[in-house]
Amino acid sequence: MTGSRRVVLHVGAPKSGTTYLQSRLNRNVDALASHGVLVPHLASGKRPASFVFRAALDVTDVRMNRGLGFSGGYWDRLVDVVGRHDGVAVLSHEAFVRADDDAVARIAAGLGSDAELHVVYTARDLGRSLVSGWVEGLRNGASRPLAAHLERARDGELKLLTSFDLPTVLGRWLAHVPASRVHLVTVPTSAADPELLWQRFCVAAGLDPTWAPEEATRVNESVGVPETQVLLALNAALDGKARRGRRFHDVVRRSVVGAGLAGRDSDRVQLDPAHHDWVAALSEDWLAWVRSSGLDVVGDLADLVPPAVDAAAWVDPAVPHPDVGPAASCVVGDLPAPDDQVIGLVGQPFDRGVDEGREHQQAHEDRHDLGHEGQRHLLHLRQRLEKGDDQAHHQRDRHDRRGGNQHRQEGVRQDLVGVGLVHSPPCPAVRPASA
Repeated sequence: MTGSRRVVLHVGAPKSGTTYLQSRLNRNVDALASHGVLVPHLASGKRPASFVFRAALDVTDVRMNRGLGFSGGYWDRLVDVVGRHDGVAVLSHEAFVRADDDAVARIAAGLGSDAELHVVYTARDLGRSLVSGWVEGLRNGASRPLAAHLERARDGELKLLTSFDLPTVLGRWLAHVPASRVHLVTVPTSAADPELLWQRFCVAAGLDPTWAPEEATRVNESVGVPETQVLLALNAALDGKARRGRRFHDVVRRSVVGAGLAGRDSDRVQLDPAHHDWVAALSEDWLAWVRSSGLDVVGDLADLVPPAVDAAAWVDPAVPHPDVGPAASCVVGDLPAPDDQVIGLVGQPFDRGVDEGREHQQAHEDRHDLGHEGQRHLLHLRQRLEKGDDQAHHQRDRHDRRGGNQHRQEGVRQDLVGVGLVHSPPCPAVRPASA
């Protein structure tokens, strides 16, 4: 092993500032390269995160509703690119968090056989992680209410919980990487300076923060309570078609959420106070394991203690929010959707999914209810999505071929026009992006 070769592998967790960190790295590929730091990317010019994402899916054998052609062979390509670099390489994607024991062994062998491998795991408190995971699911077509989501987590039935399980995830890496080279980076509380997360990441990665002067441009803007209620109603109406890899996933995620619902100044979605005790107890068990593991902690473990939630101030996402009408208007534009109709509509899906045995019957009832007078505007929205989908995708593909990045933003706008999801003038009360 040459002393100059070091690989930094950032493996997640999901919803722990990974989008911000990847954007910061991607924006500074050339600047980092001038200091001998490689952020691997494809020759085609696609984002570095896309290359690493495909490689992560390949090595973990996870498809995420994508065919083998999307990721097949990318792990070997990534290992080859990293192996030819005589210096520091930084790879970041939360998809690596899915690696089981066999995948971790393969990753460690591929990246660490002739280099010093460091593993970085960013984590935020479990309460925020579970809520953010639920919201992310809505962005990807899910229609399970928050209450059912938290109940599944409490009962050990939520697969996502494994991604946040410190002993499970980090324990796998400790079997192949010395504890001194496994780094747990705590995500600062929401009130902290977002730059602090970058500084902590750089400490773990052995980088100078000033080597990447360009700020991140991609962050996952949050959606509030009324926006999640619109998404629940829309996802239920689309009956699974907004799921990842399905027909309307890109339109809903990029246009409905990204250009319509995200960034509005709404009541935040928070952990249900009724679930705080078990979340706090599980978190303390995990932190006790961290303290005894010997791994490197960058930040403050107090950041991973779920704060108490004021029950009197908590806003229940299962109760139709008075601002759901304005939120819906940001999506449906000129479709007729009086506030009372919207509130009546979004009240329908909240009980769905709590009793798993009624799911099929309720789905049938939801489709039947779409034809009712009080819900015709959402049926109209679905029809317009279906009518405009082919045209919108054709327009976006044409723009991508003609001009690359400068046309992709226009392609998103064409999605909005194509499916009728336009709002002009812009929706009010839009807050600035934050990490």
